[in-house]
Amino acid sequence: VNPFLAGADDNLNATGNTNITYRWGVGATLNRVWKDQWRARVRYRYNEQLNSLDELFRDSEENQVSFDVGMIPGASRLSFQVVGYYRGVTAEETQTLSETDSSLARVQLRSTLALTNSWRVIANYGDDINDFASRESDIDGEFWDAALRWSPTSRIQREAGYGERFFGETPRVSINYRHKRSVLRGRYVRTV
Repeated sequence: VNPFLAGADDNLNATGNTNITYRWGVGATLNRVWKDQWRARVRYRYNEQLNSLDELFRDSEENQVSFDVGMIPGASRLSFQVVGYYRGVTAEETQTLSETDSSLARVQLRSTLALTNSWRVIANYGDDINDFASRESDIDGEFWDAALRWSPTSRIQREAGYGERFFGETPRVSINYRHKRSVLRGRYVRTV
């Protein structure tokens, strides 16, 4: 097999040394709001990836679950939420690789304080609970994050924050601009 030729110089699996990847997924979201101040949201998503050269490339399946329970930010001056996330990926065995399971999970407490109509302070504290192959010995643990959000108009939102996770510092910056039928987003975040 010569990976540097466009069609290759041999006919592996009758595809001209080309892998065809098929991806599909399905998901659901449950959202409930009480008295315009409290919200519960649960999301689930299942994804699957299949490869035509499954003897060389792994087929995989992914399960994602997230939840968000608490006060709606902006409904009162101070709000609290409990947020959780789980992502599990199983990659099947091939001729040269054994089956692997990996997961990323986190649970956190988020608080938002409205200083004015346009300025908010956001603080997060939680725990990463991970299980994946790594050369690093430290792959999970407690984290914290604090950010300042400025929304001068209903169309513009800017946010800058800083925190620490198991892998080090986590600076972040974002800007969102909403127009009539579109949203432009720019974002920098250091994460796994």
